[in-house]
Formats: sequence, structure tokens, C-alpha cells
Amino acid sequence: MMNDRFVIDLALVWSRQMARPEAGATLEAKVTAVYNTALGRPPTQEEQWVAKDYFAGEDTEAVWKDYLQAVFALKEFIYLR
Repeated sequence: MMNDRFVIDLALVWSRQMARPEAGATLEAKVTAVYNTALGRPPTQEEQWVAKDYFAGEDTEAVWKDYLQAVFALKEFIYLR
């Protein structure tokens, strides 16, 4: 699923929005917005740390696209409880 063209295209569209400066003042705010939208909950502290390490100061469209594809691949995103 993660490499399906549809998922890649969705990640690309969303990454363009997230890479804009007005999307959020900080990386933490943007990651929180992603988790709230995709999973209906805020990220845990550990998830924020992982995101911070992943981005490593590169808040670019390309990095966001890959990150969002990973979010789409989370079991919590795929399966209903």
C-alpha cells in the first residue's frame, strides 16, 4: 500500500501544504496537525522525537512526502479499532 501511486500522490499533495511556512510555526505544530488529521489524536512525546530526528532541520516538501507516506503505512491509520 505504501508504494501505491494513489498513496504517493496523496502524500505529495499533503507535503506541499505542510512545507509551506504558514502550515505551522514549528515542526512540532506541523507534526501535531498531521497526527490529529490522520489518526485523530496528538502525537506522543516519542513520536515527536522521532519526527524531529527524521526531519533533522530539513522542513522540505520531499522530506514531508516520505514522512507522510510512513504515516499512511502506520497500522493505526490502516486498521479500525
